[in-house]
Amino acid sequence: MEVSDFLNDFSVLVTMVSSLVAIAAVSICAILTAVITQRGARKLKKSEMLFREMVTAYYDFLRAVDDFTNSVNQQTVTAISETSARAMLFASPETQELIAKYAAATQAMVAANLMGDKSKALELSKPSGEFKADLLKSMQKDLKKR
Repeated sequence: MEVSDFLNDFSVLVTMVSSLVAIAAVSICAILTAVITQRGARKLKKSEMLFREMVTAYYDFLRAVDDFTNSVNQQTVTAISETSARAMLFASPETQELIAKYAAATQAMVAANLMGDKSKALELSKPSGEFKADLLKSMQKDLKKR
């Protein structure tokens, strides 16, 4: 009888230990799953926020340049400076170069127009437009990478 009692006790002990191990494994897996899910959610949120900031920076820069061409004053000059700096923070090297070229070409065109040299302003509007088209394509490429 003693061997039978020992086997029964041992069987109960093995069952209890295996149950505790299973409960611990399920608990650990649940915790790990929650941690991994939270990490992924934070990464997604960060990426989403960065994308929105990028879109806003690019849009604000383009709008500031358009405002500058319509009305030259201290406010529009400052807006170009501020928005181009913000757009440069998010831009690829290619887009940074195009931002600088587009801003410079637009400023040259507006300066010629203010000096009363309409033919020079018209001549300078073509490169400005070409830089803007290239810049928009480059900005789109930057946004698609995000």
